[in-house]
Amino acid sequence: MRNSKIFLRRFFSSIVVFCFTWVIFTFLLMPRMGAIYSPFRMSHSVLHTIILNFVAALIALMVLLGIRQFTRLVKNKKDLSDKTAWVLLLLEMILYSGGILIFLKYIGYYKTVDDAQVVYNWVTHYTVIDPWTHPSWLMHYLYANPQNLFLALTYKMVNLFLGNGFGGIVITFLAIYVLSIVLLFCTMRALKLDNWISLIIIQLLLISIQVTFHAAIAYTDILAFFFTSLTVYCFARYLVTHGKLQFFWLGLISLSSFFAFLSKGTSLVLIIALSIFIFVYNHRIKKLTGFIPILVLLLGNFGWTQAINYSGVYVDTNYGQPNTHYVMMGLSNTPIPDNLSAREAANWSVGTYAAKDQDYSWNLFYNRHLSKSAITQKQIAVY
Repeated sequence: MRNSKIFLRRFFSSIVVFCFTWVIFTFLLMPRMGAIYSPFRMSHSVLHTIILNFVAALIALMVLLGIRQFTRLVKNKKDLSDKTAWVLLLLEMILYSGGILIFLKYIGYYKTVDDAQVVYNWVTHYTVIDPWTHPSWLMHYLYANPQNLFLALTYKMVNLFLGNGFGGIVITFLAIYVLSIVLLFCTMRALKLDNWISLIIIQLLLISIQVTFHAAIAYTDILAFFFTSLTVYCFARYLVTHGKLQFFWLGLISLSSFFAFLSKGTSLVLIIALSIFIFVYNHRIKKLTGFIPILVLLLGNFGWTQAINYSGVYVDTNYGQPNTHYVMMGLSNTPIPDNLSAREAANWSVGTYAAKDQDYSWNLFYNRHLSKSAITQKQIAVY
């Protein structure tokens, strides 16, 4: 059993190392991968972008080496007391939150954007989602994307307590993000990491600008991040607990990972990983507990679907475009045409959102009124 655990640990660690190596390689030498979403990269030459990437990588390497040297120094000194560590963390969270709010006010950020704005407007001006009687883009979007309903419920709860104001939404999601950071600190303490190392690791979240400003966007990512952080904390407690109390933490793992799934469907990967680990980690009959997160997912998802149908949010129960839509999204730009110059080819977007592909799926869904199974077959055929 011990050998199998070591094999699994090394196997998945090797996959992680490979993936991060590939990420760094594409970042440094294949800038067109980043050109998909980046106007900055598309407005500069490939060589210019590669040079900037190497400069950024060099700076990051120097910072990492500096942090490594710092951790060696502090490990040779007396560890911070728990009280001091918590005071430093909470003080930093207060300053961090205040700094973000001041910055948002400075840049004039006064409303949610993109998909979050669509969902928020619907919550504040609620109407039954009916794309057949009211065939607007909004009705089509909401009918095709039921995964946003958990976000909509969160908005509604915030509005009930804080009123229909944008400020309440941003403050709430910023608080959720800060609470996620605190949970991750608690996780490291549960795993017996010393306070110095735990605080240093927390700084990685504070300098992750993209993640930080997702809190201001107030979309599904922050909800998923919170429930993932809660899942990881419960998982850490599960690992260091024995006896019947382990089942308590397993129950919380299952519930929090399910809510992560409701927040963002890609959290299904987390649930599968947890189930596999728990199955391998335990002995004999306890291996069956690895199926508990999957069981909670199936029952919870069934209950969530029934609640949606009972609430009358949708005019019928055929809502939600098939997942194969996301598989074929962006394929209309594939392959890259041969007659393009190197510069044009580097800026050609592949595998990202494409209006042509969206229109194709929505035409099958709304105009031709095909069943989901028929739409799935056509989308797979395109793929």
